[in-house]
Parts: sequence; C-alpha cells; structure tokens
Amino acid sequence: MSAHHNAPPTEPVSHGGTGSRGDDAALMAQVIAWLPAQRWFPGQAQAAASMTLFRREPVFETAELGVELLLLHAESEPSDTMYQVLIGWRPDVPPHVQHAIIGTVGNEICYDALHDRDVTALLLRALAEDTRAGAVTARHSPDAVIDVDLPGRVLTAEQSNTSVVYGDQIIVKFFRRITEGTNPDAEVLAALSHCAYIPTLVGEIRFETGTHASTLALATRYLPNSADGWAMATTSVRDLLAEGDLHADEVGGDFAGEATRLGRAVAQVHDDLAEAFGVRMGTADDRAALFGRLTARAERLGASVPALEPVMSRVRKTYGRLEPAAAGEPLEIQRIHGDLHLGQVLRTVDGWIVLDFEGEPSRPLAERRQHHSRLRDVAGMMRSFHYAAFQMLAAGPLDGQRAYRAGEWVARNREAFLDGYAASSGHDPRTCPALSTAFELDKAVYEVAYEHRHRPGWEQIPLAAIQELTEPG
Repeated sequence: MSAHHNAPPTEPVSHGGTGSRGDDAALMAQVIAWLPAQRWFPGQAQAAASMTLFRREPVFETAELGVELLLLHAESEPSDTMYQVLIGWRPDVPPHVQHAIIGTVGNEICYDALHDRDVTALLLRALAEDTRAGAVTARHSPDAVIDVDLPGRVLTAEQSNTSVVYGDQIIVKFFRRITEGTNPDAEVLAALSHCAYIPTLVGEIRFETGTHASTLALATRYLPNSADGWAMATTSVRDLLAEGDLHADEVGGDFAGEATRLGRAVAQVHDDLAEAFGVRMGTADDRAALFGRLTARAERLGASVPALEPVMSRVRKTYGRLEPAAAGEPLEIQRIHGDLHLGQVLRTVDGWIVLDFEGEPSRPLAERRQHHSRLRDVAGMMRSFHYAAFQMLAAGPLDGQRAYRAGEWVARNREAFLDGYAASSGHDPRTCPALSTAFELDKAVYEVAYEHRHRPGWEQIPLAAIQELTEPG
C-alpha cells in the first residue's frame, strides 16, 4: 500500500457530473433526500441537508453501468471526516437493485451501487488485480488469493458500515464514515498478520490524492459457521434463567469454558499489539492525566444526562479514592482494541477471533490510534458480561430471584475470562483493582449516556453497575 498523507484535505472539488448524469447540484438533491433513511447515517433530515460534496470520482464505466464515488462532508463533522456513497448509474435498473434506488438525474437512475452484484463483482476483480481508477486504489495483500468469480451479497445486520460477503471466503467492509488516514482496523490487521486470533487481511480500497488519503474498504477472510459472542452469551443466560433451581455451573449452556478461552485470545492479541506497536510504563503524570480525563468525561455526561445527576456525587468520591489507590499499580500503555465487547468477537470452529479494531467511529482518528492501558479493553468485556445477563431483565419489573441468578452468571464468567487472560499473558487484571474499577466505572457512565439517547428502557442496567462500583457520596 502506498503511504498516507496527514495534510488537511484540499478545498472541495468534483467532476461536475458527466453527460446525462446531471450536475452536482441535481445529484446532491437526490442524495440528501435519500440519506436520512439509511441505517448507517446517524443524522436526520436536518443533518443530511447540511451535506456538501467534497469529491465526485468516476470508478467504473461499462456498457451497462457507471459507478462513481461520492465523498460527502457534513457541516457538523470535523473537516477531515467524510461519508462515502458509491453511486451506480443505469438507464434501467434491474430487479435486484430496485430497493437501492436513490433517484433519477438527467436520463439515468442513480442507486446505492453496493447492492448491485455487477458492481460488487467489479470491486472484487479490482482487488485481485491491484487496480487504480483516478484517486481510488485497490490493493490485495501479498499472500492473498482471490477467486474473482465469487458472488457477492450485502449483509443486512450492520448499522454503521456496509459489508459485502463473497461466497464463503471474503468479506469486504465499506466504511460509510471515513476519516483522513489509514483506518486503525487496516493498520492493526496488517501489523498482526501472524496472529491466529484476528481475521486474515485480504486487501484494502483507498482514496488517495496528493493531499488526502483514506481507507474506503477493508477485505478480510470470511469466517463461515461462526457464532457471535453476544449471541452465545445471551443464549447461555437464557438457558440459566429458564431453569428453576440450577446454578450457573450446572446448566448445559454454561459459558464459563468459552469465557476462559476468550480471555486467553484477548490476552494474546494484547501481547501481539504490544510487540507490534510498543509498550511503555506509565508515569505519575500519565496516571494523573488519566484520572483527569475520566473525571472530566463523567462531569460532562453528568451535566447532560438526567439519570446520571443523582449518582454523580458517588462517581466523584469514587474517582477521588481510586486515584491514590492506583498509584501503586503498574500502568502499562500500549495499542489496544478500543471498543471491545462480546459483539466484537466470533467463535469459529478453531477458536475465538477478535474483530473491528477501528475503535469507536465517533471519536477522532488520532484518538482511536492512541495508546492506552489494556485494562480499558478488559473493562469493556466485563461490562459486556453484565449487559448480556441483565438485558433480559430490563423489559419488566425486577425479579429478585432472577436478578440473583443473572448476577451469579456475571460473576462466574468474569472470573473465567480473567483466569484465561492471566494464564495466557501473565498480566492478571485483578492485581490492579483500582485501575480496573476506574475503567469499568468510566464505561458504565458512558453507557448511561448512550442508553439515554438510544434505549431509555435500558438505562437501569449501567446505573445498577454504577451503584455497585461506587461508594455513597
């Protein structure tokens, strides 16, 4: 892959449309009307109306269709952040892409090209042949073997990106929200190519000019016959709650063995990240800065989320106690996953695989690539075990017996994960209780804010965790 550049983007440019496809204004009017209904677009009509066209780049042109890349900039976003849409053009749209139509411009119909199997076939061939089309480059990994005849299908479950699966061999994830620079997921997969616990990198599609470079899509080996960690964990909880008098270790769907193996896998990924990107011991200044950030984020969220206001005195007091207690605990700083939870891992026939190293997409790219304590990832998994158990109780009145059994499941699987983690890496998070609690509390505070915006009925789950992690104010 060619080097990326860190210079700020150039002034918005476009190609002004070609032939019967109309000018930029006509196309953008159709796209702006279409955007709010897309699952990957976070805004409503007002946010879509603020979109401007940064780049309009021809990608493919055949006798049957044309394909262009649109890079769109939202008024509310940083200047180095864009949204990508691959636009397909046809005079007549075949039945399999009727649902993806955006509108009519000039004499042709434009549509979301990722839903067109003819376009996805062209994209796979471009990866196999290391193709460049204007500012769009496709490159495959040195050891990758790509069958260009594999049929492509779009996965429908994703929220923030769009993925195309080719046969049962390759999956290409198209990042809808892109930021200037190499995507952290691409960077990590390339650096950890030897690691057995991450997907195998197949290739990357990038947008590159003299002043701007971004990862548009990432191709990895597809993992058929795999199970999502969240689905496995919640099934285990459901099996437990369906039994009237059995403990977590007595139910057929006990998850503890898998939790131990998952802990080993995460620990190995952390060790490999430390080897690839370096690790250093944190100083007293690093520790002070860490608690300053955690406290500031809690104050910021507490001021905007009503459900947090009653617990803020407890949060402040707990951080005040944890900071001096953490002075005697080692703070190792390295590259981490950054957004680790049960939904980011897959159980394959060979073991656990850790996915999606891009970090939280809403955070700036530089922040997502920063080094942190590996305990932050561990805390994310601890919170995910808690969610897996208690989300099943969120819909109705709290049943004390069922809550006790869910708590038993959480404790058992947390310990199993930590046992596996410690056995694999020699780093036992339980030897750093103050730092571990601080990271877990930070995650729970963030979760309350998230649920406030998206699932108010689930606010009680992280609020209960805050009560457990803090002391009276």
